[in-house]
Amino acid sequence: MSTALETALYDTLIGDETLLAALSGGVHNTIAPLGTAYPYLVFHVVSGEDDYTFTLRVETIYLVDVRVIGCNSDKAALTAALDQVDALLTDGALTVGDEPVWYVRRERRMPDAVDVAGANTYIQVGATFRIDVGG
Repeated sequence: MSTALETALYDTLIGDETLLAALSGGVHNTIAPLGTAYPYLVFHVVSGEDDYTFTLRVETIYLVDVRVIGCNSDKAALTAALDQVDALLTDGALTVGDEPVWYVRRERRMPDAVDVAGANTYIQVGATFRIDVGG
């Protein structure tokens, strides 16, 4: 199921012109290829917890991390891209295979990460989203 969820997330994120205009390096599942231009977005499924009623699985609750990563970038621009992801996903209409998506919300903002390497400053802003998928 997580492959169907990953496809749904990818299709939703690349389908938004405003988001893509802010990300010259595009959207990537799990890891961006070496040499990807900055800024870019990376998402990955962190966990999937099943919920049962007796012996019937009624839903899987996924946590998905989304990070916007820039090099020598304005943090406000990175945050604006992350806010656009929040607007796209929160209560959004995701289609995950044949399963209904019952709930999509941001669970938490991640702490910003900053790393300096030589003359470059790398900044990451991110959030974790909860996505409840039926059956």
